[in-house]
Amino acid sequence: MADDFDTLGTIDPTRAASFADFAAPPQSSADPGLGRRIGPYRIESLIARGGMGAVYLAVREDDFQKRVALKLVRPELQSVEILRRFAAERQILAGLEHPNIARLLDGGSTDDMMPFLVMEYVEGVPLNRYCDEKDLSLDERLELFQQVCSAVHFAHQNLVIHRDLKPSNILVTAAGEPKLLDFGIAKIFLAAAEGGAESQTADLAGFEAEDGGGLLTPAYASPEQLLGETITTASDVYSLGVVLYQLLCGRLPYRLDGISTVRGIELVCGQDPPSPSSVARTFDSGSARRLEGDVDAIVGKAMRRRQGERYESALEIADDIRRTLGGLPVRARPSTWSYRSGKFVKRHKLGMVAALFVVLLAVSTTVLWRQAVHDRAAAQRAQAQAEKVSEFLERLFRSADPERAQGGALTARELVDRGREELVDGLTDEPEVRADLLAVLGTVYQRLGFFEEARELKEEALADRRAAAAGERTDLAGDLNNLAGLHYKLGEYDDAEERYREALAIWRRLGEEEYVALALFNLTSVLIQQGRFDEALARQAEALAIRERIFGPQSVQMAASLYSLGALHRIRGDMEEAEPLLLRALQIYRLFDDRRAAEARVLNSLGRVLHTRGRLAEGREHLEAALALRRQIFGEVHVDVASSAKNLAAVLLDQGQTVAAGSLLEDALATLRGAKPAGHWAILEAESVWGSYLAAAGYRDEAEPFLVDSYHGLREIRGEVHAETGEALRRVEAFHASRRDEETAAEHRPATVSASAGSPSR
Repeated sequence: MADDFDTLGTIDPTRAASFADFAAPPQSSADPGLGRRIGPYRIESLIARGGMGAVYLAVREDDFQKRVALKLVRPELQSVEILRRFAAERQILAGLEHPNIARLLDGGSTDDMMPFLVMEYVEGVPLNRYCDEKDLSLDERLELFQQVCSAVHFAHQNLVIHRDLKPSNILVTAAGEPKLLDFGIAKIFLAAAEGGAESQTADLAGFEAEDGGGLLTPAYASPEQLLGETITTASDVYSLGVVLYQLLCGRLPYRLDGISTVRGIELVCGQDPPSPSSVARTFDSGSARRLEGDVDAIVGKAMRRRQGERYESALEIADDIRRTLGGLPVRARPSTWSYRSGKFVKRHKLGMVAALFVVLLAVSTTVLWRQAVHDRAAAQRAQAQAEKVSEFLERLFRSADPERAQGGALTARELVDRGREELVDGLTDEPEVRADLLAVLGTVYQRLGFFEEARELKEEALADRRAAAAGERTDLAGDLNNLAGLHYKLGEYDDAEERYREALAIWRRLGEEEYVALALFNLTSVLIQQGRFDEALARQAEALAIRERIFGPQSVQMAASLYSLGALHRIRGDMEEAEPLLLRALQIYRLFDDRRAAEARVLNSLGRVLHTRGRLAEGREHLEAALALRRQIFGEVHVDVASSAKNLAAVLLDQGQTVAAGSLLEDALATLRGAKPAGHWAILEAESVWGSYLAAAGYRDEAEPFLVDSYHGLREIRGEVHAETGEALRRVEAFHASRRDEETAAEHRPATVSASAGSPSR
């Protein structure tokens, strides 16, 4: 976790990498925390001590054992304010469920009212050290850094700013998985820092922002942090740029050791660092050539001194990295005709030299001049828009400050409600900016589960986008695609299809193949729900071909399309076609450590295919693996866990393991009925299997209505040709055949007379 107590000192990451910036004191039995129990946690050893408290390695000892990192605040820093801030911040951090973010597990106060946090204990090494020790190539470093950007973006979407990003807060596990530590923790302890912690401004080794912005590490801090100005998500973007700079160059952009605070601030805020390629040129000319151009531009844009000139989000950094790895133009560089055409030629070398020569001869000086004017004007508009977006987000984040929120800490819903109110009549003269912000807030509402509000905002964003400028643009198609996704979630399939098709048409005409594949992929889902399987197959096959050409045969995008195509074949009842597609998807997903949920999804579908093909042992093996993965990812109560449990129960019934199947089905039905509306197809599928279980358990009268009603419901919702409908019909037919066999056997079974009672017996 971050140095939220103190920024001084270092610790050997192999001992306790989760707290690499704490001073590591010698172990001593005199430490009052050692051996202490706090709730279910027993403290085993001291990891690190700082100016505001200590971090311990602890073990949970109640129903199960688990190693955790437990943080305690110093007793003299207690106050009502810190407890209030602590509780509010803990609620925000509890929502940061991301595979690349160390999780908050627990927290509260001890019996003597000392605040504590319990965090996931991460064993790993700092990002830069991992890259050096593994001797990762440039591409491998960039791919690893993409995952870091994804985690930071996720936190920003949940309205949490890290404020102290650096390699020691980004650990890489032995499996090669980066984990970000200490999201937002520093500001929890702001009140304590103001109340008693001594400000460390003598040198840059332990600088503390004067506006109460929290402890920071100057070498990675943005200019606004060093100057004590308002901190926004753009501050994290800057720190990401510094981290990437260090990964590429092996050194920090500024030499701050041994200089005064004032001189350090002047250096960072007033002078651009040397480009990564110029640093690399001093030791490796080959590396310098790889860094020149795109990579230099990406780092430079992330580290701009003015917030409005940086990337608008961490996701944009990741996207530019993806684009440069794929040979595509990056957004950090001016989108000139010569730059884009040069990228195109590099991707399509064969046959392009002669064609390009002819095209260049045909371009007149007038056209080039007009293009240059257009580029300059577009860049100026983009900069102005970015500044307005930054100003809006600054105001929004500032309103969440507990000192300004009069009624206490704001919930995420209250915060986006404020943003929505501000946009009702605001920015009407800037429709592009307003459209961007409406779309962002709509996405936040959607993630919070408020779908009607999300739809209103996304539709308004789309209207503003159409009004902003004539013509077809990628951002307009993006708004259409995202709104269509919301229609799909709401079951509005006709509206979803209309929006997806419009987005698809725009991206086709713009030649944006990557997004064409995305729209085709999404459209397939709608067509499946509408029962238009032949058209869905054609669209998905086209998306698969595009993704293989753009991303390669081993990409996650390729795996997603393979899975979707395989699942579609399964739904149509074509198990022979489905199996190899799903096997290929599974092989690809297993190459990526962060795709466990997707791997479970493929295992689930593949297990069903094998079950249908009569290979019960193989089907059961895959379904058991899917269920175990989903329980690990989602916990016991989740619709995906219930789905896998239901599918596994169906196999167990066919293997004669009735009791085990019933136990799984009982829990699965309870979960689905609690999460889905009555009559939902997922509940009907589970009730169909439940009917088979009741019949196998001897409750035949109770079984029949479950079997028959679920079949009729699935036929109405899913259609006659859907695989789920077919499976439900087979269960009904098997039940009736079994009942007829019993009746036939009873008719031909001879009766015997009991000597004592004189009544027939069987």
